[in-house]
Amino acid sequence: MAGDERFFIRGVAYQPGGAADAQDPLLDLETLESDVEMFKELGINTIRIYTVDNSENHDEAMAMLDEAGIYLTLDASTPEYSLNRESLETLHQSYNAEYLQHLFATIDAFAGYSELYLSLGIVQSSDNWRRQPHAFLLR
Repeated sequence: MAGDERFFIRGVAYQPGGAADAQDPLLDLETLESDVEMFKELGINTIRIYTVDNSENHDEAMAMLDEAGIYLTLDASTPEYSLNRESLETLHQSYNAEYLQHLFATIDAFAGYSELYLSLGIVQSSDNWRRQPHAFLLR
């Protein structure tokens, strides 16, 4: 809450093609533009994206969301760069310099944008989703 005003999230998970496809939806500007119009009609003020390419420029997409008043909740982990919580050994193996570099690169790539929440979620199995830690940045 900022001051006396509360922010109520009215959002959707937005990953066209689904998790199996795992493409960066912010790079398909034509589809995003069309979908943002639908989001506005539906009163959606937040979208959650599971996968982005932190090596690409997202200025146009983020400007489009900002102009529409839509917040972005972004997972910094991706199917390629995530913690494997199958066992303590796999967790330790997956928590490495390459994984951390990917997280830092994603944070750096999105640090200058407003209306952003960043999630460092590490859900890897159906039995640990309730214990998922998050770190959120709100700009």
